[in-house]
Amino acid sequence: MKNYKSVEEEIGIKRTIIRGANENPEIVSGIEPLGYVAEKRQEGLDLVSAAEQSVQKQKLEYSEQYVASNAYQEAKENVEDDFKRIKKIAKHVFKDNNEAWKLLLLGDQTPRTYDAWFAYVDFFYRTILNHEALLTPMARFGCTAENVTADQNSLHSLNDLKQNLFTETGDAQRATKERDQKMEALRKYTDDLVFVLKFAFQGDDAQLLEKLGITVYS
Repeated sequence: MKNYKSVEEEIGIKRTIIRGANENPEIVSGIEPLGYVAEKRQEGLDLVSAAEQSVQKQKLEYSEQYVASNAYQEAKENVEDDFKRIKKIAKHVFKDNNEAWKLLLLGDQTPRTYDAWFAYVDFFYRTILNHEALLTPMARFGCTAENVTADQNSLHSLNDLKQNLFTETGDAQRATKERDQKMEALRKYTDDLVFVLKFAFQGDDAQLLEKLGITVYS
C-alpha cells in the first residue's frame, strides 16, 4: 500500500533534493559535468518556488469558492423559504378567487431548474406588486408592498451571488490546472536530477545522496 503524501509534503521532498544539489559543493562538482550547471540548477529552485506559489494560490481560490458557494446556498434557501411562505398565504387568501388563482399560477408546481424557478418566482412577485386587488387582502398577513418588494430584491440579488460563484468556481478550476502543471514540471525535473545524482555518485560516494533524502540501497 502506497503512503499518501500531500502536495506540500511532495514539494518538501523535492525541495530538499534540489537545494542540496545547489548548496553542497561536492554534489555540485559531481553533477556539473552531466549538464547541471548553475543555470540548470537554478531552474530547479525556480520550479520549486513556482510550485509552492501555485499550491497557495489554489488553496486561496478554493477558499473563495467555498465562501461564495455558502453565500449563494444560504441566500437561495432564504429566498425559497420566503417564497414558500408567501405562496402558502396566497393560496389561503385566494382559495375562492379563481381569477387570482390563475393570475398568480397558484396551481402550478414550483419549477426545479434555476432559470425556470427564478422566472416563476419573479413573475409571482411582480404580479402581486402590480395588482392592488391582490396585495390588499394579503397585507394582513404581513405581505405589504414593502415586504414583497424586499423579497423580490432578495431574489434578484441571487443572480449576482450565482454569477460570483460561477466566477470563483472557474478561478478555482484554473488554479488547480495551473498547480497540476507546475507540479508535473517539478516532478519531471526532479526525476531527471535524481537519475543524474545516482549516476554521478555510486558505490561509497552514494552515501552523499542520503543527505538529500535519497534512499541508497547497498
